[in-house]
Amino acid sequence: MSAEITVRHIVLLGTIWQVVAAVTSGNVDQFPKDLHIFRGENVSMFCRFPISQAIRDVYWWKEGEKNFIEADTRKHFNVNKGRGTFALLGATVTDIGTYYCQVLQQDQSVGNGSGTQLTVFASPIPLKIVPVEGTSLRSQRLECKTSAFYPEKIEISWRRNNEEILNGIEIVKNRSEEGLYEASSFLEETKPAVYTCLVSHATLTVPAALSYIIKKDADKILIIGCAVGGLVILVLTVILVTQKNKST
Repeated sequence: MSAEITVRHIVLLGTIWQVVAAVTSGNVDQFPKDLHIFRGENVSMFCRFPISQAIRDVYWWKEGEKNFIEADTRKHFNVNKGRGTFALLGATVTDIGTYYCQVLQQDQSVGNGSGTQLTVFASPIPLKIVPVEGTSLRSQRLECKTSAFYPEKIEISWRRNNEEILNGIEIVKNRSEEGLYEASSFLEETKPAVYTCLVSHATLTVPAALSYIIKKDADKILIIGCAVGGLVILVLTVILVTQKNKST
């Protein structure tokens, strides 16, 4: 490890101690305080300091991590005219956290920012409803599946012909390696009707809704009709044969 990097790490440790102690420099102004964006969006945060002083270096770190953030294809830094900028491209839920800036001059800390809290949301829409195998031959089971979402809290309900269904509902939730959640709500029903899945989430101003129609089973009606028709033909045949035997 080079002497320059070692000095930076020592300065960072001192800065973290300052943040914990709620001590920040009046010469450094970090903004905005809070950022709320959707997954995949680009975001920037800023660190401002007096331009009357000599050119300074600005470094950024994320709370809970031990090293300064390094530039890469998603993370870009710029210092110009008394302002340091940290741009984050294509944000994911793994980027959620509090970010701090630190202003250095000749490897000496001039001050640090008060922090920017980044929150990344992911919407559960679009929804999808698909029929799946039921627990019996006579049942029709429906699955209402969300898209990947964040944060975790979500509410899923069902309606049949616009009347809320309170029983026979099962919800399964999974979390991906990226930290996103997916949920499936299963409903077992046999009645022909319009079924609507409603999903409430922090990313939605109103619940998302998707409907599915279960119709009468035309194949079963056809089979029953054929069976009844065959029975009528058989009865008529027996009657005709009987009448013919009597006439002879």
